[in-house]
Amino acid sequence: MKNSAFGFLPPSNLLKGVLLTLCSFFLIELVNAQNDSIAVVGIVKGDDVNLKGSTLKVYYKNHLAIERNLTNHKALVNLPLNEYCTLEFSKEGFIDKRIVFDTKTELINIEVDKYEFEIHLLAEEWILDELESDLDFPIAILRIDPEKGRLRPDDAYSEYLWNLQRNAIEASADETVQYSTLKN
Repeated sequence: MKNSAFGFLPPSNLLKGVLLTLCSFFLIELVNAQNDSIAVVGIVKGDDVNLKGSTLKVYYKNHLAIERNLTNHKALVNLPLNEYCTLEFSKEGFIDKRIVFDTKTELINIEVDKYEFEIHLLAEEWILDELESDLDFPIAILRIDPEKGRLRPDDAYSEYLWNLQRNAIEASADETVQYSTLKN
């Protein structure tokens, strides 16, 4: 048996060694590439049922980067680290909703867990036109918690927006009741 150019592998095993090295290199690069982003999975609902056919727009620093029509009710996107990203969900007959992801981190080689959420779009008919502008804000802001390696909502902002949304719905319901009472 002849020795290979490396002197320690027979020629048939040389090719296997080179392929194994290349595969290892690409696998390491694939893992590193995944560490540069955060997987985000959203379930879109409307009227408490899965909502098919909505549109997802992803903005990086307020510039449209991705626009996708969702054929089912699930949205999957990888958000880059160290960006300010906004996901906007929309569908005809519903009020658009946005979520802001602040993926900035000073840590190197941080692994952030996949983030899963449900987003409920409100039917336009539930909200009075003059109150729609009260809901034209991101419904949540999420930031990386470096100690836990996951995205966490800004609780104070989320509570404020939840109350604003609830008040708009209640005000719209009150107006609808008053209008129907006057009409009869």
